Amino acid sequence: MKKIGFVAGLIFLAVVSFSFSGCSVIRALLEDDEEASSKPEIEYVYAYVASDALNMREEPSASSKKVGLLYQNTKIIVNLTESTDDWALVVDDTGKKLGYVSMSYLSASTVDKKTVAAKSSASGSSKKSSSESKSSAGESSASPAAAAAAVASTSVSKVIKASDLSSPKPIFISTLSGVSKGNSILDDFDIGVAYLENEKYDKAIKKFKLVLETVPDSFEAYSNLAASYYLQGQYSDALTCAKKAAALRSSSYIVSYNKGLAEYSLGNYSDAIATLSDSIGMSSSAAAYTLRANAYAMQKRYDQAKGDYNSALKIDSSYEVAKSNLTLVEKY
Repeated sequence: MKKIGFVAGLIFLAVVSFSFSGCSVIRALLEDDEEASSKPEIEYVYAYVASDALNMREEPSASSKKVGLLYQNTKIIVNLTESTDDWALVVDDTGKKLGYVSMSYLSASTVDKKTVAAKSSASGSSKKSSSESKSSAGESSASPAAAAAAVASTSVSKVIKASDLSSPKPIFISTLSGVSKGNSILDDFDIGVAYLENEKYDKAIKKFKLVLETVPDSFEAYSNLAASYYLQGQYSDALTCAKKAAALRSSSYIVSYNKGLAEYSLGNYSDAIATLSDSIGMSSSAAAYTLRANAYAMQKRYDQAKGDYNSALKIDSSYEVAKSNLTLVEKY
């Protein structure tokens, strides 16, 4: 079966699998040892997201509703027993369902595979493992919560997650070129910028779209539209607009920066590094260096990340985003 192939075929760094009674905690406490031991075991494994970004679906189907987005190197807990041949059931540290991801884009992590049978007495005084041995992640436990705690209690993690790092914000373009003075479209553009600055992103989007109806080749409007979408968390739309802006004005460091920001947010780290290098080549900015450093960190290229954070701080010694991220990366 593909499910077995997934576990056996992955390049394992560490596998920890767990099992516990399918009953609720309250019911488990009321069952005797013999009855509890007869319950089917649920097997858990830890896994990492191997692709740049991975959609999490409500059900095990590519057409199912998207319920989340996981980035490269994110560690997840998989309920292997209730996964399908092609889809992994992701759970939280209480065993609660979060969603499904494709097994094709996961890699597992283990040093020692263990299955632990949980047994509870009627008094609920203790739970004992079927194995007393320990792995590098800590003592095996019957619950995903204990497993997660054990991993968290180990030394510094081998990877940094995107959520660990602060990201710079998009850069706005404040003036519209190629339009004669007195043209009302200039007012629409200025109002759109004001909406951006005041975090009224829906209204900003409407204004920049209005500008593009009159000036369809405005790289400024496309770039600001990309910034608006980005700030609403619509990264794919942001990248689409940023690409259009870049096609119209590839020589703008702001356009390149905003495009790199969208690529980074979608987990396209190699593309982001290339795009941000173009931006830095046109005009060095603390934001561009910091964002490229983040992308390097996501690829575990920590020395290059440190170099870029330091470059950002040479430009602006008070740049807090670079400071905080450098402090984190220096541990690796």
